[in-house]
Amino acid sequence: MKWLSNSKGITNQLLIFIKDYQMTTDNPYVAIVILNFNGQKNNYLHRFLPTVYEIDYPNFGVYVIDNCSTDSSLSYL
Repeated sequence: MKWLSNSKGITNQLLIFIKDYQMTTDNPYVAIVILNFNGQKNNYLHRFLPTVYEIDYPNFGVYVIDNCSTDSSLSYL
């Protein structure tokens, strides 16, 4: 999982990474993008992230983009 904090150019960095990734015909790369703001405050990250990793697909990445959370989201990740 890549942790991306809120900064200038973050969208461009993510799109370049996805574009440059080698795609296969059988299992194309799938990017799961999670936008987070204080997701740990209500226990959302703790409940949601484990389900993402239960996905039965061989070629995916998880990207969490934080929007300046003030809770313990960053330390949880």
